[in-house]
Amino acid sequence: MADELRRGIRERFLREDGTFTVREGKDEITVLGNALAILAGVVTGDDALRLCEKITAGGMVDCTLSMKILEYEALLGVSAEKYAPFVLGEVRTNYKKMLDYGHDTFWETMDGASAFKDAGSLCHGWSAVPVYIFHRLGIAVEK
Repeated sequence: MADELRRGIRERFLREDGTFTVREGKDEITVLGNALAILAGVVTGDDALRLCEKITAGGMVDCTLSMKILEYEALLGVSAEKYAPFVLGEVRTNYKKMLDYGHDTFWETMDGASAFKDAGSLCHGWSAVPVYIFHRLGIAVEK
């Protein structure tokens, strides 16, 4: 059943350029949709590597902070060696911004408190993503 589902996804959502759209017949190309195609095994091997290149090149609708972990898992799962610098760069850029504002917790979205009509959380669960990524890549410091 899983193989049949993967074939169906390729038939309906794969575009000629090797990216996946999130809605059949539409041209909305998202990082999340393409990362999920990798994680679900819809694309593998060289096709997954080419898709990672497209994800890291930009031009797709980006993930929110809550979904960044799926993007990072897809990239690192295809090639941790190749994509670790990209992932670490993004983590440093996004989370450093919050530290630069003087916060000691991490936000729900990059908009901080102003998100959701000034109801954005400034201490959210996916704030653990940097620590997870550092551990996954073996660069966490033990005390």
